[in-house]
Amino acid sequence: MIYTFMYEHRRDFRVKKMAEVLNVCRSGYYEWVLNRKTKKDIEDEKFLVLIKAEFYKSRETYGARRISKGLQKQGLKIGRLRTQRIMAENNIVPKTVKKFKATTNSNHNYPVSPNLLNRNFNVDAPCVALVTDITYVATREGWLYLAAVMDLFSGKIVGWAYG
Repeated sequence: MIYTFMYEHRRDFRVKKMAEVLNVCRSGYYEWVLNRKTKKDIEDEKFLVLIKAEFYKSRETYGARRISKGLQKQGLKIGRLRTQRIMAENNIVPKTVKKFKATTNSNHNYPVSPNLLNRNFNVDAPCVALVTDITYVATREGWLYLAAVMDLFSGKIVGWAYG
């Protein structure tokens, strides 16, 4: 309260004299001036809460453009550049979502194995019917191919290979 008074009258009186008369430290006043929050800082703090809410609602995938549009739809006046600045200052970085990449080409002239089970998955004994599938796993070194063999009787994986 005293520092606010001093700040408002800093052009009329010397800070040293005001500190002396009001019995406060000049260093305390200057510390308050340096750490004083502006109207913009207070607005940014309010926007930060809303930006984080919108960001987490998007499962951390929206960037400044989409977040600012979402906030504008809520009736808030915030631009993309301000949203971008607040996100950068608070290290809010969206995850990049990889696009789907088709790995199977069914349009070919190669022979297709017959469907011996014909969707009859009820088996009475172990090792009578085995099914297999292959999947692709992305690693830092490239794609890893994983094939698994499952016994339909027990539902357990009886063999697998990767490469």
